[in-house]
Amino acid sequence: MASDKKIELHLHLEGAATPDFIRQIAFEKKIDLSKIFAGDGGYAIRDFADFLRAYEAASTVLSRPEDYARLTRSVLQAASEHGVIYCETFLSPDFCGGGDLA
Repeated sequence: MASDKKIELHLHLEGAATPDFIRQIAFEKKIDLSKIFAGDGGYAIRDFADFLRAYEAASTVLSRPEDYARLTRSVLQAASEHGVIYCETFLSPDFCGGGDLA
């Protein structure tokens, strides 16, 4: 019998943020990110350059430790719902509020 258990070996936390999650945080902070979203609600990405622009723009709303705590809970909840039992998660220090995390 096949197992439904999965692992994530290299998950970028900011990159795992759903469009709905980023849209909600942006709304709460009154930040207009409408240009990074497509009409269907997803990210508006045509190529790698668009991906990088959307990734950077989306990451700008993640400026406080509380934002990262919410994101972590959201990403891990979704992973759990998809059968992930182990997750190696990374974050990008360049996007963590623009400062040193230490």
